[in-house]
Amino acid sequence: MNSRYEQIFIGIIVLLIGIIFFVQGNVVINFGSISLMVLGFAFSLLYKTKRKSWSLILGAFLMYLGLSGILVDNFSHFNILKATLDGIIFSMSFLFVGFSFIALYFNKNKNGLLIPGTLITAYGINNIIKLFIPFMSSISFYLCIGLGFLYIYKEGRYFLGRWPLYAFFIFMALTLSRIGFLFAAE
Repeated sequence: MNSRYEQIFIGIIVLLIGIIFFVQGNVVINFGSISLMVLGFAFSLLYKTKRKSWSLILGAFLMYLGLSGILVDNFSHFNILKATLDGIIFSMSFLFVGFSFIALYFNKNKNGLLIPGTLITAYGINNIIKLFIPFMSSISFYLCIGLGFLYIYKEGRYFLGRWPLYAFFIFMALTLSRIGFLFAAE
């Protein structure tokens, strides 16, 4: 154990074994989901040593699939939670793709990945807001996309110019008009 990463990896394995023994009676953990998460973690460690962006994306995707499998196995028998769980997994897929684009943007410094990554992530956040705060569902889309454009302006103002800032103002005006319609309807 001469590498710090090896020590961290062994520590996480021991922690996972402890968690498995702790939740063994209450949570269904299938071997396929755990193996996907461990394999995803191994690919993420490969990114740490080799700096290959494909290993980071593949690792994150495998960990996402493993976590989704554990969530479905444990909460799909609750009828109330099933719709919410399906919505969360649907939203997590958008977040995964969006964060992957953003991670590649920062890793490879490719300007073309910033806009789709941010807007896909904003759409995923919008879906999560709709699930947990239903009364905001009519304004959350405009709010999330507008904040996404603000983030695009902040990160890409040197190579994109000011148009994302103008898009932010347009979406914030739409958000405020939706809020006005909500209060006028009551």
